[in-house]
Amino acid sequence: FKIPIRRKVYTSHLGTTFKTNHGFFAWRFVAADAVAAVEQWYLMNRASNLEEFLKSLRIQGIPCTNIVYADREDNIYYLSNGKIPLRDHSFNWKEVLPGHSSSLLWRTYWSLDSLPQVLNPAAGYVFNTNNTPFTSTGPAENPEFHARHSIMGYQNIHEENNRSLRFVELIDGLEELNYETFKKIKFDRTYPDSMAQPSVKNLEILLQLDENHFPHITDEILQLKKWNRSTDTDNKDAALFIFARKALMDSLRRNPLAQPFATAPLGAWAISDASRYLQDQFGTYRVPLSEIQRHRRGNIDLPLGGGPDVLSAIYSTKDADGRFKATSGESYILMARFRRDSLPILESVHAYGSSAKPSSPHYTDQMGMFTLQQLKPMSLSMDKVKKEAIESYHPPCRSH
Repeated sequence: FKIPIRRKVYTSHLGTTFKTNHGFFAWRFVAADAVAAVEQWYLMNRASNLEEFLKSLRIQGIPCTNIVYADREDNIYYLSNGKIPLRDHSFNWKEVLPGHSSSLLWRTYWSLDSLPQVLNPAAGYVFNTNNTPFTSTGPAENPEFHARHSIMGYQNIHEENNRSLRFVELIDGLEELNYETFKKIKFDRTYPDSMAQPSVKNLEILLQLDENHFPHITDEILQLKKWNRSTDTDNKDAALFIFARKALMDSLRRNPLAQPFATAPLGAWAISDASRYLQDQFGTYRVPLSEIQRHRRGNIDLPLGGGPDVLSAIYSTKDADGRFKATSGESYILMARFRRDSLPILESVHAYGSSAKPSSPHYTDQMGMFTLQQLKPMSLSMDKVKKEAIESYHPPCRSH
């Protein structure tokens, strides 16, 4: 097919090239030639055991994304996956580099074995919440941080987020983990006892201000100190923290030199800004989260708990009526329990439904379950699927 738009396109031996007011710049990136990604996804999905799955990973066609594996033989595996180039380390790759040296043209990559990974830890679990891969299982068995990892570009070993910190809080000390407890951890909506995230390492400052130093927000500071850190729908303090957190992060983002630490005056300003907004919009800064954060699609409008960077994460944007509509975070959820001699037991829920067509009854039919953190059974048995199907059809074939 033809695209009926004419543009002059630049290229170079380094890759995609752009002409700017400051000269020509080339952008060389791994995904541009990752043509084996489709093959690797296919083989990963077709793998019937751990050996076949690990073999498919050696294709290294998928340029990024965390990968977790589990099977009925009680194997579990975590890989901080990446197709990372072997580069000339006499250059600072965090800066713009000159394009005239052939040594900048990398053609080989770090091996799969060099990546952080965990296979069958004695702790009995692996996890990742977009935190450092060097915290991905029990403390005694986490991947070691080597000098090569710094060269490869991995984040600092100490960089966690609130989801990883909360997960460790909940899993630590458990001698066994049943399915119901696992679900409670998955659907947890509470911030950890000590909060931190890469962009604001001292996020806890919002809950530790001295009210005597900021008399104009004494009540708000004292209320946040009493907050139980929950983001359930009926919580009246979560909104103040969530809005203050956003104001704080936006301010730090505008001032890169201040990152990643906030001062007490900046924290006080963020709380004051959040309180002012809530009082202007809702008449009080203590508003149940359900009145502010909504799950909306079509004519369905439901209260929704959760917040940024909790385990059951919800991120939202301002809607036309001043309330906030959930846009990302929790989405499709599937939980699997493996059995040795039969198909796994599966439960799932979608944020909206299984159809993107507004006219379909399945456009919004899972929204209520989603807000209540409920799951529905599903099956990999084709016989069961056919027996319970409401409709069966075949896409029409077009002859050319």
